[in-house]
Amino acid sequence: MKKIDWISNTRVFATLGIILLHIAAIVVVREPLSTTNWWIGNVFDSMVRCSTTLFFMITGALFLSKDIEILPFLKKRFLRIVIPFLFWSFMYVVNDTIFDSIRNDSNFFINIWNSNYWGKLFHNNIALHFWYVLSVLGLYLFIPIINKWIKNSTVKEILYFLSIWIITLIINYSFFKERISNDLKPVYFSGYVGYLVLGYFLYKFDLRELLGKRFAKLDKKLFYFTIFLLAWLVTIFGTYFISLKRGGFSDVYYGRLSINVMFAAVGIFLFMKFWNPKNKIFVKTINFTFKYCYGIYLVHVLVLSYLSRFGMTGYFIHPAIGIPLTTITCFGISLLLVFLVNKLPVVGKYISG
Repeated sequence: MKKIDWISNTRVFATLGIILLHIAAIVVVREPLSTTNWWIGNVFDSMVRCSTTLFFMITGALFLSKDIEILPFLKKRFLRIVIPFLFWSFMYVVNDTIFDSIRNDSNFFINIWNSNYWGKLFHNNIALHFWYVLSVLGLYLFIPIINKWIKNSTVKEILYFLSIWIITLIINYSFFKERISNDLKPVYFSGYVGYLVLGYFLYKFDLRELLGKRFAKLDKKLFYFTIFLLAWLVTIFGTYFISLKRGGFSDVYYGRLSINVMFAAVGIFLFMKFWNPKNKIFVKTINFTFKYCYGIYLVHVLVLSYLSRFGMTGYFIHPAIGIPLTTITCFGISLLLVFLVNKLPVVGKYISG
């Protein structure tokens, strides 16, 4: 598939954001509400809550905009996703088994045989972030169908779908959940499939022009960054006030299917579309990194577990320093690991991700 620079930038941002999220989230959950550390964690976490949704949008942008034949598409994509997933998930099990064997002074090979790898895999009991892989595999089954529909749809028909999908995001909030019968909820339009369609739509059309002449005159990058900034602020303060109201931390505004996270994803996605970085070192770094993003996603939680053993977490020195520093360190080590695995003879490019 032809490389698209701004899509590559978005993919790298999303990968970095997911690592930052997993580091900041620990601070948010552990710290008492309203403390300085809690606010620092909340600000960082809220900034990158849209990271995984960006992956779904990228998938929609790339695959709904091209002609697809069902069997070749599914074969290629499933192999591309499943083989690295199986390799890295097994590495997680091997890692856990090594430490369990040492701790219990038991035989590693017997323990790995009894580890119930496949049972853990299908129940997503290996690593929590693997939910994304399982979700995207399900969406791949649906992409050939959506592809045929979207190719023959008008802008108004796509907007019709997105409008109902956005309604499902709005009624995810508890205020509406408690007042609307499940039988009235448009469940057939709900879920991550909406991000696929949204990604395609924003890839193909300029949102400013669809909003009217007044918006079309606005600076593109400033307009879309403002959308992200406003959504970020809603996530920050929405999380604080609802947590305050409930007497403890609430992640309602952190939800990937919340309207504020959706707008944050829209803002970043479109900002990246019109952002054209000139720094040669930055561009070369992105060009080197983007093809390893999937592998980085798969391995980063394992890397974080080792960093934690050496005392490097979001609390390293201070959360304001520890969160970004641990993020960059984890990203760099994960990138190096995936790169080295990729260089293994014969099998490396298939298992690295």
